[in-house]
Amino acid sequence: MAPIRIVTDSTVRFTTRGFLERYPVSIVPLTIQREKTTLIETGKSDPKEIESIFTGYDVLPVAEPPSQETFAQLYSKLRNETDQIISIHTSSLITPAVENAYAASQRFLGRCDI
Repeated sequence: MAPIRIVTDSTVRFTTRGFLERYPVSIVPLTIQREKTTLIETGKSDPKEIESIFTGYDVLPVAEPPSQETFAQLYSKLRNETDQIISIHTSSLITPAVENAYAASQRFLGRCDI
C-alpha cells in the first residue's frame, strides 16, 4: 500500500522542527503581489522579505491562492506515488484555495482519492 501524501498551501506554518523533513508534505505556493512586486510564497520564504511587501505602502498587497492548474499538476505528480492524497487548506470563507483544490481533484475521480 502506497503512503498517503499530504498537500497544503503556503499559509501553513509547522511549529515542530524538522516536520517537513520527516513527513511527505507538499506545499503549493501562494503569490503575493503589490504594485510591480511579486513574491512566490513557498512557506519557506524569509519573513523579512514578506514583511517588506506589507510595510511602507498605502495599499495592502494581494495574496492569490494557488490555481486549479497548479493543484492539478501537483496531484498528477503525486498520483504516480500514491492513490491517496489529503489536501488541507484554510477555510473557504478566507481563501478560494479550497475551491481550486477541489476543482483540481475532480480531474482524478476514480484514479486517486483526494
